[in-house]
Amino acid sequence: ELRRSPDRDPSRQHQLANRILDWQTKPIAERADRLLEEALELRKAHQYQMAIEKMESALQSQRLLNQDFRASPYALHSRLKYFEQTWITLRAAEEVDTLTSLTGEAQSLLDAGKEDAALEKVREAWQLYDQLIEEYGQLPEIPETIPRELAILKDTAASVSAFMELGRQADTCRSLLQEKNLGAFTNAVSVWLRNTEDFLENFPDSIYADQVNLEEVTFLHERREFLPNILDTVYAN
Repeated sequence: ELRRSPDRDPSRQHQLANRILDWQTKPIAERADRLLEEALELRKAHQYQMAIEKMESALQSQRLLNQDFRASPYALHSRLKYFEQTWITLRAAEEVDTLTSLTGEAQSLLDAGKEDAALEKVREAWQLYDQLIEEYGQLPEIPETIPRELAILKDTAASVSAFMELGRQADTCRSLLQEKNLGAFTNAVSVWLRNTEDFLENFPDSIYADQVNLEEVTFLHERREFLPNILDTVYAN
């Protein structure tokens, strides 16, 4: 019986070919990984352009593996997609950080009672957010809560004066009731109800929306015609 020469054994030759391919491609993959890590560190340090350039080099190395060494264990499609997504993320990193800063600045201005300046920051943030979504889609680095946060900031900043006015109208109505000035009260409570409904319609995301007492003003408005009898009964007792 003839024995197959070891150097002609297909299985052996396949193993050797894979080993040689690994020797060829492992340094390329290691370089790509190193460049990727360096790019991420540069992003943390806010060195945006340098991070992009490093990531472009990393992506080039990975594309070389996928295009020219497809049998390599480092030429996985999932690996290439990760490098491509990271490259996109780093391209948007500076704008994402600016978006986060604008949102924080808007909140600080609102806390300081500077509603107009806060609204301007919110407008800038919305514009930048829309640009990011249009160009890159929903990136992992963009918090999903940003639209909600901006909506709350916008409505809250825009509603401060209206909320304070509702408080004054509520005080007026209560005072008129105590004075039993029912004619003036009837007109005042109608204005209070209309403005309360307008507030909730115009500023649904304001933090003050939960503090607006629609139930109370509706109750008083619905019973405004009967309040004289109610008050007479109360004071008679």
